[in-house]
Amino acid sequence: MKNPKEIGRILKETRQKRGLTIDEVCNKTRIQPNIIKVLEGGTAGEVLGNIYAVLFLRKYVAFLDLGNTGLVSSYKDFYAAKEEPPLDIEKKPQAVNISLPKLPVLPVALTFILIFFAIFLGIKLKSFRSTREEKAIHAISESKPAIFPIAKDKSIELVLQGADNVWMKVKKDGKVIFEDTLPKGGKKEWSARDKIELWTGRAEALNFTINGTPIGTVGRGNIKNIQISRQGLQIKNKWLLKAKK
Repeated sequence: MKNPKEIGRILKETRQKRGLTIDEVCNKTRIQPNIIKVLEGGTAGEVLGNIYAVLFLRKYVAFLDLGNTGLVSSYKDFYAAKEEPPLDIEKKPQAVNISLPKLPVLPVALTFILIFFAIFLGIKLKSFRSTREEKAIHAISESKPAIFPIAKDKSIELVLQGADNVWMKVKKDGKVIFEDTLPKGGKKEWSARDKIELWTGRAEALNFTINGTPIGTVGRGNIKNIQISRQGLQIKNKWLLKAKK
């Protein structure tokens, strides 16, 4: 299994052997130069998030005719192994001859109780995270009630600042105006008539300011449908901020 650095080196060496510049690859694949650089540098997962990194890697690998080399599979396996460490199987327990009918009742019952408790705890933790996100959304809504609705004689103003390197795609009134990496500390400003839509690989690295009001971050990880309209701020069908009736 190859790691992202090794995969990136193969991509770069293959591109250079074919006499291609990064700009030429960009023109042929529509993959932005900054994304090509992080793919070749082995840091795409840190900038884009793994879902987007795999999508761009698959496209780049196909362009370089490296589809049969297993690079995409190696990339996915590397992060899967990183997230879920393999079990330590070096120390194997000695086989013990146990007569099942004579197995003590108390240890068996205790085992089932522990398993049940572990499942229950996992459900509670998931519920806690969900509740915490709901509270965060509620806190945003309560603390910033005056932004929306945005009057028709005013434009929708969005300022994004990167707390870290982060890839994003931005649409203004249905037209793509930005698809690139915003560097750490970078800042972008846009105005729209009806709506601004945003996709990002790492939402936690973006701080939002809407029509002069700081919002902060709006979520974590890969978020595909952040929408800012005159009526509010929403992700897919969930409103984070909405105009009061």
